[in-house]
Amino acid sequence: MGIAIHPSAHYAVVATASPTWHFVDIPRQVCLKKVTTNEADTIYQSCALHPDGLILGTGTKQGVLKIWDIREQKNVSSLTEHSNAIEDIAFSENGYLLATGSSDGTVKIWDLRKLACTKTSDIGASVGSLAFDYSGVYLGIASNTKAQVKVVKEWQDAVVSSFCFLCLLSHLIVILFFVSRYWMVFIIRILQVLLGDHMLEL
Repeated sequence: MGIAIHPSAHYAVVATASPTWHFVDIPRQVCLKKVTTNEADTIYQSCALHPDGLILGTGTKQGVLKIWDIREQKNVSSLTEHSNAIEDIAFSENGYLLATGSSDGTVKIWDLRKLACTKTSDIGASVGSLAFDYSGVYLGIASNTKAQVKVVKEWQDAVVSSFCFLCLLSHLIVILFFVSRYWMVFIIRILQVLLGDHMLEL
């Protein structure tokens, strides 16, 4: 089961653990549309709305990613790369990419312009949550055992490099602190000698 809020914040999509998803008017608390697939064995596990609010992605327990036209309530594509339930779906802010995380232990990047999987990463554990940053450069991934960040274009881990950079930065700050403190003490000592100890106190 999944829920996604429309960009207008006026509507929501609720995909139930069944072959049905609902388009809901939030302020009025009424269901405007109820869409049921022809595949009786479909059980929805997750869903997400495109930033423009016109496209819906649903993930099934069977590992099928379904792309929907919200206006027409039409399934425009069914993609079957995953071998197990799709636990989470995320659209990039520019709307070109979609990420899926599955209990089969993989994360996939889909190009919506081609409706094709372009990248796959084996996380080694069931993936529970995904999130693009606002620029679409990074994808955050949370599994049962760890959290990591990948650079989408190169499809490389960003956590290690970021961690190393932060370590280096912190070391530099500490070094600069002590060096600047040393030089400040040295300058004050020189001034004390030149002006007299009664003029400055350290």
